[in-house]
Amino acid sequence: MDHGVSPAIAGYLIAWVGAAGCFFIQGALYAASGFVVIAIVFPPRQKPVGRSAIADMVEGLRFAASDRNMRVLIALGTLPYLLLVPIWGTLFPIYAKDVFNAGPTGLGVLLTAVGVGGIAGSFLANALARIPRQALMQAGWILVMAGAILGVAASPDVATAAAFGFIGGAAEMAHTASNMASMQMAAPREMRGRVASLTMLYPAMISAGAFLAGPLSDALSVRGASALLAAISITATAALYVFSPHLREMRTQ
Repeated sequence: MDHGVSPAIAGYLIAWVGAAGCFFIQGALYAASGFVVIAIVFPPRQKPVGRSAIADMVEGLRFAASDRNMRVLIALGTLPYLLLVPIWGTLFPIYAKDVFNAGPTGLGVLLTAVGVGGIAGSFLANALARIPRQALMQAGWILVMAGAILGVAASPDVATAAAFGFIGGAAEMAHTASNMASMQMAAPREMRGRVASLTMLYPAMISAGAFLAGPLSDALSVRGASALLAAISITATAALYVFSPHLREMRTQ
């Protein structure tokens, strides 16, 4: 839920105090959380018994690499975070400033639309949680996200782009909730903690994707970069569907 709420709050803050003010507020909140952590009193550290943390991590990675369900789910989870999600944070400021000439207020509207869409997507994911073909549904959500970004790239104004951003945000949250739940359900009980730690790679993919989206926008324009990243995502998802029968057949319930 916080992944959907945060962009909405950021959008209002940017519209209210500007991008610089929003960063100052975020910095202050991070500092406050740091002081809270410092104030925590931890119990005396005890010598670990049995396997080391490194051995547990290696075992978790080995399981993820050898299990067909996990390989498919990680591929489905990584793809949008590498190619599509970075567009919100990396290219939306360019849309607001250079394409729509809407400034910080326009950027706030765009980010808020994605955030509100994310909130709606969390409810949608809950409503669809009992569908057994979750992996196939995640592939569908990636296509919806890519289609929404193509819509943003073709939008004539901020309002239209915000409407597509809402759809993209909803698809992103529905996809992420389904993917993380599916990974937990597909893992044995003793592996669930290690599998959950693998999802921490997804935010790292956003940073890696930003290094891809930025230069592409310089080379192709922001609209061209968005369209290309969306097209690559659609192609990659189609390739997974065609060449991975396990994706088509997987059931998580």
